[in-house]
Amino acid sequence: MLALIARSVIILLSAYALVSVFPIVHLHWNEEVSCPTIGFIPACYLVLVGYAGILLSAVLPMVMKSFTKANIIFLVNWLVVSLFALMGIFGEVTGLWHCPQTESGIPKCFFSAGLALIIGVLYWTASKASDTKVINTDK
Repeated sequence: MLALIARSVIILLSAYALVSVFPIVHLHWNEEVSCPTIGFIPACYLVLVGYAGILLSAVLPMVMKSFTKANIIFLVNWLVVSLFALMGIFGEVTGLWHCPQTESGIPKCFFSAGLALIIGVLYWTASKASDTKVINTDK
């Protein structure tokens, strides 16, 4: 039951993150806001893909019980999101680059780092809860 609750919260948080990142991607596409780039790929595009992958890793095992690659999909995408959030925080603190900001001036990479941390803890909790074996003492 705990695993189902944790996965449900992951789905809600990653959907929220997608809805939050999409306007940034749209603004970057229209050249109204600039996301930091890695090579020629804007970081906000990779973060959008990362949160979509996290969402898929939580949904697919619920829909397809035989799906076994969810942990790999989660780990790769969570690492992408987490590393970009940490790089964004580092850039903000050192002044090397700036993340898009909220209307109140808070860099959105701070929120992304918090969401990534919460999602990581929830995924770990869900995987541990689903690995727990119930010992039958009735013989």
